[in-house]
Amino acid sequence: MGEIKFEKKTLVEAINTTLQEREQTAAEQSVATSGGRFHVRWDEGGSATALGQLPFFAEFLEVSGLFARWVDGCPMDYTSPNAPKVVDVLGTWLLSILDGQRRYAYVAGLRGDEVAPRILGMNKIISDESLRRALAHLAPAPCKYGTERFSIKQRRFGRCIGC
Repeated sequence: MGEIKFEKKTLVEAINTTLQEREQTAAEQSVATSGGRFHVRWDEGGSATALGQLPFFAEFLEVSGLFARWVDGCPMDYTSPNAPKVVDVLGTWLLSILDGQRRYAYVAGLRGDEVAPRILGMNKIISDESLRRALAHLAPAPCKYGTERFSIKQRRFGRCIGC
């Protein structure tokens, strides 16, 4: 009969230990990102968001230096004082990809978010039209004469006609 009490006591201790670990995990965590240090707290009863894991991904980008190298290596160069900053263009593009957006118009849905740009060290989320123009300069549209016959002509003449 003493064995049953012993087994129950061990089981209760294991459950209590697990619950304590879970409470510690649910406590506030500190995350270092390019936008500074942020404190993240889990809320089991809260609503889910597509960008809920962003602080942890931003910490990965900060530690690895991937986002900073991407911004530094971007060939975008604006001269207008009204033009968006490169970090804002690439950050808006990254946030729209992480949010699962497939159209430029959906970027407008991100504009109300005040936390996500700060996490990535951005000044603001740019408009969909600014993003469209910026990405058009990075990757121009393909040649409209992309047929096989036309590519043979291009090789023969050594130049692109009608691009």
